[in-house]
Amino acid sequence: MKKHNEMKLDLHIHSCFSDGGEEWDYAKIVNEAVKNSVELISITDHDVATDVILLKKHCMGTGVSFLTGAEFSSMLNGNSHDILGYGFDWHNDAIIKLMDSNLIHQAVSYNQKEDFWIELLIEAGYLIDWKEWTMFEGGAKPSPGNQFKLKILSFLIQKGICRDREDYFDRLYPITSGTPFTKLPTFPHPSEVIKVIKTAGGIPVLAHPVWRYNKLPLTDTLDLFKDLEIEGIECYRSDFNNETSNVCRQFCESNNLIITAGSDHHGTTNDDKKIGSPAITINECNLGVLMDKIIYY
Repeated sequence: MKKHNEMKLDLHIHSCFSDGGEEWDYAKIVNEAVKNSVELISITDHDVATDVILLKKHCMGTGVSFLTGAEFSSMLNGNSHDILGYGFDWHNDAIIKLMDSNLIHQAVSYNQKEDFWIELLIEAGYLIDWKEWTMFEGGAKPSPGNQFKLKILSFLIQKGICRDREDYFDRLYPITSGTPFTKLPTFPHPSEVIKVIKTAGGIPVLAHPVWRYNKLPLTDTLDLFKDLEIEGIECYRSDFNNETSNVCRQFCESNNLIITAGSDHHGTTNDDKKIGSPAITINECNLGVLMDKIIYY
């Protein structure tokens, strides 16, 4: 094994337990990490804690170590802020309550979004019976791996409105995506999420301080979360340019915050977010107390 500070890491990966794809299980993630020479990972599913026992089983003998983690949803003033929690007690009552609540909000939001898309298609002249739609089996449910499930594609195919996935995205997706869905999930305030992670012995790190669901300027976001007592920032990402990463890193260095890196990988179809992208080592980050929470193999 390399020295710890030379280990390549990826601390933001999603699996089949959120929106990483139904077949993207822990075994495939670990195999992909080995393939890409990544020796430290964290599976950070949306509001779902790492299954430590299962991940230990798949990491054993591979040289891949891990941090337990999850990506917790929060909202503030119409902006969505995801907070990565690392190294927390996954049996903690407050953590379980937070995850259960967020899974409910996520599933409700996705089902409402699909209803909105169907309304848009009806307005566009497609012959869709609303009662048939509401009675159709499927949709998002508040459980790991089901919180993002959609039924619109299977419904439209069954009703002969589109042939397949490709046909849907060619003809119908431009209609459903043309009008923004503005009803926001009722996720908790970021301060509440940060408090719960810390109460459970974990380390809260701000995920993607720049992304499409947060309209605040980068520096405002960083200042906000410093005041909320975040302990780290995800500074290196597959979708960050050097300027963004440098601003985040300098902010962390000036405020004694943890510096992490992650691909935000969501399965094999995300070629632009491969596990281990960007190629960053522990030495190039500042994991601080997270080093003590790594489970080594």
